[in-house]
Amino acid sequence: MSCRGLLALAALVLSSGQATAAEPAPHAGNSAAAGHPALLGFIGLHGGEFDVFRQFAPPAGLAVDYVRDDAIRTGAADLARFSAVYIQHFREEDTDQYLRLFREARVANPAIRFFSISDIRGRSAEALAKAGLLEHDAGLKAYHGTTPENLRRFLLYVRVKHLGLTGDVPPPDETDRVEGLFHPDHAGMFATVEAFLAWARQHRQQLVDGPRAVITAHGKHLTLQQPQVVAALIRSFEARGVLAAAIVDYGKAYEGLLREFAPRAVIHTCHSADTLEMRERLGVPHLHSIFFRQQSIAEWQAGVTSLTASEMAFQVTTQELLGAIEPQIGAGTVEGGGSAESFTPIPDRIDHLTARAAAWMRLATLGNAEKKIAFLYYNREMGKSDLMRGSATGMFMNAPRSLVKVLQRMRADGYAVADVPADEDDLLARMLDHGQQIGMWAPGALDRLARSGHAALVPVDRYVEWFDRKVPEQQRRELVARWGAAPGDFLVWENAGQKYFVLPRVTLGNVMLLPQPLRGEAHDPSLLHDTSVPPPHNYLATYFWLQEEFRADAVVHFGTHGSEFLLPGKPVGLSQADWSDICMGAMPNINPWVINNLGESSPVRRKAYAVLIDHLVPPSVQAELSDELANLHGDIDKWVTLEDGPLKETFRGSITTQVRAVGLATDLHLDLADDRLLAPAEIEKVLAYLHDIHTETTPISLHVFGTPPPDDLLVPWIVTCLRSTFLDALGEVVAVPPGEALTPGDSRKYLRRAAEDLVGSVVRKGLAPEDALLTLGVKVPAEGLPAELRAGFAQARKLVEGFAKTGNEIDQFMQALAGKFIPPGPGNSPDRNPGVLPTGRNMVLLNPEEVPARSSWELGCRLVDDFLAEQRSRRGRQPHRVGFSLNSFATFQDYGVMEAQILHLLGVRPVWDAQNVVSDVELVPRDELGRPRVDVFIAAHGYYRDMLPTRMKLLDKAIRVAAAADEPDNPVRANALRIEAELLQAGEPAPRARELSLARLFGTAPGSVGSGSYYYLIERSGLWDSREELAEAYLEHQRHAYTGDLWGEPAAAAYDRQIQGTEVVLRSWSDRTRSPLSNKYTWYQGGSLCLAVKHLTGKEPEFLLSDVRDPDAARMVTAEDALRADYRVRLFNRKWIEGMMKEGYAGADQVAVHVSNTLGWKIMRPGSVQDDIFEEITNIYVRDSKQLAIREWLEAENPFAFQEITEILLEAIRKGYGDVTAIKGWQGKQIKNQKTNIPKNSRLCHRNQEWLINTKALYQYPKYRPENSLYEIRSRTG
Repeated sequence: MSCRGLLALAALVLSSGQATAAEPAPHAGNSAAAGHPALLGFIGLHGGEFDVFRQFAPPAGLAVDYVRDDAIRTGAADLARFSAVYIQHFREEDTDQYLRLFREARVANPAIRFFSISDIRGRSAEALAKAGLLEHDAGLKAYHGTTPENLRRFLLYVRVKHLGLTGDVPPPDETDRVEGLFHPDHAGMFATVEAFLAWARQHRQQLVDGPRAVITAHGKHLTLQQPQVVAALIRSFEARGVLAAAIVDYGKAYEGLLREFAPRAVIHTCHSADTLEMRERLGVPHLHSIFFRQQSIAEWQAGVTSLTASEMAFQVTTQELLGAIEPQIGAGTVEGGGSAESFTPIPDRIDHLTARAAAWMRLATLGNAEKKIAFLYYNREMGKSDLMRGSATGMFMNAPRSLVKVLQRMRADGYAVADVPADEDDLLARMLDHGQQIGMWAPGALDRLARSGHAALVPVDRYVEWFDRKVPEQQRRELVARWGAAPGDFLVWENAGQKYFVLPRVTLGNVMLLPQPLRGEAHDPSLLHDTSVPPPHNYLATYFWLQEEFRADAVVHFGTHGSEFLLPGKPVGLSQADWSDICMGAMPNINPWVINNLGESSPVRRKAYAVLIDHLVPPSVQAELSDELANLHGDIDKWVTLEDGPLKETFRGSITTQVRAVGLATDLHLDLADDRLLAPAEIEKVLAYLHDIHTETTPISLHVFGTPPPDDLLVPWIVTCLRSTFLDALGEVVAVPPGEALTPGDSRKYLRRAAEDLVGSVVRKGLAPEDALLTLGVKVPAEGLPAELRAGFAQARKLVEGFAKTGNEIDQFMQALAGKFIPPGPGNSPDRNPGVLPTGRNMVLLNPEEVPARSSWELGCRLVDDFLAEQRSRRGRQPHRVGFSLNSFATFQDYGVMEAQILHLLGVRPVWDAQNVVSDVELVPRDELGRPRVDVFIAAHGYYRDMLPTRMKLLDKAIRVAAAADEPDNPVRANALRIEAELLQAGEPAPRARELSLARLFGTAPGSVGSGSYYYLIERSGLWDSREELAEAYLEHQRHAYTGDLWGEPAAAAYDRQIQGTEVVLRSWSDRTRSPLSNKYTWYQGGSLCLAVKHLTGKEPEFLLSDVRDPDAARMVTAEDALRADYRVRLFNRKWIEGMMKEGYAGADQVAVHVSNTLGWKIMRPGSVQDDIFEEITNIYVRDSKQLAIREWLEAENPFAFQEITEILLEAIRKGYGDVTAIKGWQGKQIKNQKTNIPKNSRLCHRNQEWLINTKALYQYPKYRPENSLYEIRSRTG
C-alpha cells in the first residue's frame, strides 16, 4: 500500500467515529461450537488501532472487543469471554489487578490465552509471565506496525496461529514504513526537505522565508493515534506565520531531515528516542505536546489532576532528561477511562502551545537591542529588609549582587539596558525607593509612589478587559467571590475619579524590574486559613500588564523562588482554567534556580513553564569555634595534659564556670546544680562536643550567580565534598603526631587540615598525590595509595574543573534569552552528587520510581535499627507509633532514606527489578524481622503527593501489607481493627471505615500545596494567643486521607484516631547548606506535625532528625540538640558572622532570617529555644559583645534587618516565651529607640505592622497606639 493510500485509509478509519465496546459475546470456550466467531480482546492499544481491528475483524471471521483501563482498574472486566487477549501497554500501577483478573479468567475459561504484543518487559508483564499468564509470540510483533494493512494481517495471523482456524497467513507488510515529512494538506509523505519546500513555495509561499517549526511524531501516532493533533499543531503554527511540518521521529533519515529543515523549535507529540547529543547539535527548544487517556476531556477540564503516574513517567519525566521543556496538554480522549479512541486535539491548548513555542522562536530571531525582558524579584514580606530574598532554599544566593552582574552582562551583549546600576547599593536604593510592595496600611506611601512617575499605572477598566478576555468564567467567579469585583483592595490608587493598579518597578530601558506581587494572605489576615486562594486582582494585573503593555519577550523569575507555581491548579498538564497558566500567558519563563532545591524544581517547570538555569550553593566549610568556645577548648586541652593535683583542679573549676557561662550544660544535658564541678568524664564529653562543633560544616558566604567559589573557600569545600570516607582513607597513610592525637576529635581535626593541604597541592600546584604526600613527610606505602584515597584525589581534580566553569551559569542564562536549547543536568549539592557540575544547566530529577535506592534502603534500615535500640534502652520498649514529616526535598536529595525508614519500621521491604526500579513491596516475615512491627503516621507535603504519586501508592500498599500480617504483636493490624470498629460506631459506612482504618498517609486536598497562608499566620503572632489556635489552623487543611480508593478524601475522624499513640516525629536533614536554624521548614512542617500530635493526644512527641548530610556518618539526632549546636555553628559564631558581614545587605538579611526562625522554633517547640538563646542574640546583635561593630554594619548595609531583629526580641517578651529577664533590662531602652527607629527605618512589612499593633509594650507611647491613626503614622514615615 502506498503512503497516500495508507493515510487515506487512516482518515477513513478515523472518520468512522469513536471506538465503542462491541456487544458481549458468549464465552470463548464454546463460541465456535455455537457458531459464533471467536472473540478477541484487546488491552492497552494505541489510540485508533481498535477502529482498524474492528473494521477488519468481520471479513476475517472474528469478533473483537476492547477492554478499557478503568475496567481493569476497578476489577469489572470479564476476560473469560475471550478466546485470546492481546495486550500492548500495561499500566504498572494495576499489576495486582491484571494478576487477579487473568487468573480468574483462566479458571473460568482454561483455554484462554494472553499475549503480549510488545516484548515482555516491565513489572506487570514480567509478573504475568512468571505466573504463566502471559505469552510472547515473536512472530506477532512484526504485524503490529504502522500500517492498517499490517493490522489486518495481524488478525489473519492470530486466526491461524493462535485459534487454530484455517486460512492463509500473508507475511508482514514490510514495504510501507511511514517516514519523512508530513503536512495535512498534502496526500502522502515528503521524502526530503527539498520536496516539502518545493510544495510549500506553491501552497505556503508567504511562510517559506519565515521561522520554521517541526512537530515530531511516531509513525503510528501520525496515522492512527494523533493525526488530528499533528494537523491542528501545524495549522496553528501557520496561523502565527510559522512554516511547520511533521517529521516521523525514527529511522536513519530523521536527524538529517530535522537539521536540514532548520526549525527554531521542535514540538514532540510523544516520548522521543532522540539522544541528548542530537538535541544539543540542533540547539533549539524542544517542547512537548502531551496527552491523557484515563480522564475524559471534560473530566480533565473540571478536575485538579491530568496525568496518571505511568503517563507522567513516559511523557514527562523521561523527556525532561532529554532537555524537553513545557509539557503542555495538546490532546485527550472524549470518553476517558483508557478508551481505544484516537486523540482529540483541544483547540485552546493547541493554540497556547504554539503561542509559547512561537515566543521562544521570537527570542531566537529578535536582535538583543529589541528584546524586552522583565525581571521579577521577591519581596514576600513587603519589607525593606528582605528585598530579593529567596525562599528558605533559595536565600543562599546574594541576589542584589547577582542581578547587577546579569544586567552588566546583558548590556555588554547588546541589550538595551539603560542606566545599569553601578553596584548593589545603587540597585537597592532604587528598589527601596520605588520597587517594593506596599501594604494596605500605607496609603500615603502608595500615593507617593503613584505620583512619582516610577510606577506603572494600570487603569482598572483596562484590567477588566484583560480579565474578561483571559480568565475563564468559572475562575472569574471564584476570584470575585474571594476578592470582590475589580479592583479589590491591594495597591489600588484613585485619582480624579479614576482607579489604577499601582505596579512598583525599576525601569532600565527595555529591561523592567518588578517585585512579584503577593498572593493576598500577606495583605489580608482573613485569608490565612484558606489554602486554595486564587490570586488577587493586582497579582493578575501585574502579569497581564507584562503581557499586554510592556509586551515582555521573556520574563525572568530571579532566584528560588516565587509564587507563580504555587497557585491552585493541576500539578502538570494545565488547562486554561489553571492560575499559573493564566498568569504566564505566552511569555517564556527563565528562572535561575539553586542546585539543591530539587523538591520544587518540577512544579516550577511543569506549572510555570520555567526553563531552569541551575546555580551553585555557597561553599560549606568547617565552622571552627566561636571565641568563647575556643577559649574553653584551650583550657580543656591544658587540663587533659596536666597531672592530677591542685592546678588541674583549678582548671576543672574554670572549665565548669565557662561551661555554665556559655550554656553548654543545656546542650549536653548536664546537671550542674548545687555549684558542683564537672566530672572528668563530663569534661571529655564537652571536649568531644566542641570537636563536633569545630568540624561541623556551614556556608559562611552567599553565592553570586555566575561566579566561582571564593578562592580561599575552594579547597576547604572540595574536602567537604570528598566526605568522611576520604579522611578515613587518609588516616591509613598519615600518622597523626602524638601531640595532635590527644582525643579522636583532635586526630580528626589534624586529618582535615592535612587533607586541605594535600588537596591544595594537587589542585593548585598540579602535584601528583604521592608527591603531595611527600611534602608532608609522608611516605607512600609500597602497595600504593588506598583506592578511596586515589579516587578522592581524582574527584578533587574533577571538582575544581567543574567549579571553574561556574561562569556557565550566566552564559547559559544568556543562551536561554536567545531562545536556545539549554542542556539538562542533575540536581543536588556537589557534596552529594559531584555530577551536578558544571552548573548552568536545566535541572532535572532522578527517576522517582527508583525510590528508595538500594544504598538508601541500607542506610534507612541502619538508622531505624539504631533508633529502636536507643528507644528500647531508654523506654524499655519500642514506640507505639512513629510520625513522619515527609517532603520531596529530602527524597530527591537522599534517594529515599525516609521512605526506607517507614518501610523498615513496618517490616516491609522494597522489591527492585532489573532496572533498579522499586516496583513492589513484600512483607518481611516476623521471625526474620526479629521484632514487632512499628505503626506509622505520615504527613505528606503537597509537593510530595504531586511529584511522587507512585511512592505514595507504594507506601500505602506497604501499610496494607503490614496490616494484613496476622501476628499477635502486630500494632499495625491491631490499630487498624480498633479504628475500624471505632469508625463504624461513629456512623461511618462499613467500606469507608475499612479503608480509613488502613489510612496512614495524610495531607492537603488534591490540587493544593497549602502552606503559604499558614506560614503567614504563624509569623503574625499578634493574630493568635495560643498554640491551640495554630494547631486548629494546621489541622483544618491537613486531614485528607490518601489510601486505597479514598485518595485525597477529607477524613478528620480517621486522622484524629490514627495520630493517637505517636510518640516520635522524624524528619530528614539531607543538605549541608540548610540547617534546622536556617531552614524554616524544619520547625514549620515538622514542628507543625508535632503540634498536631500534642493537640490531639495531649502529649508532646519527641522530634528527631535523620542527619544524612554525609551518608557515611549518618545518625539520628533530636531536633533540639541539632538546633542548639546550630546556634554555635552559625548565629553565635564569629566566623559565620564575619562571612555574612562581607555579603552586605543580603548578609544582614540572613541574620534576620535566623533570628526570625528562632521565634518560629519557640512557637512550635517551646522547649527548643531557651532563655540563654535570646540573651545571646541580644548580646551579639544589640550590645555587640563580640566587638564587631555589628550595629554600625547593620545601620550601613541594612538597618531594616536590625529593626526586624529587635522586633522579634520584643515580641518574644510580649508573648511570654520563657523568663527572658536577661533582655528585659534592654527592653525599655529599645522601645524608646523604636520611637525614632520606626519612622527612620520603617520596614513596611506585615510583621512590623502586626508587631506595632499588638506589642503591648509600645502602648505606653500614645503616638504609636493603633487607635491614634497608626496607618497614617506609617504612611507619613513610609
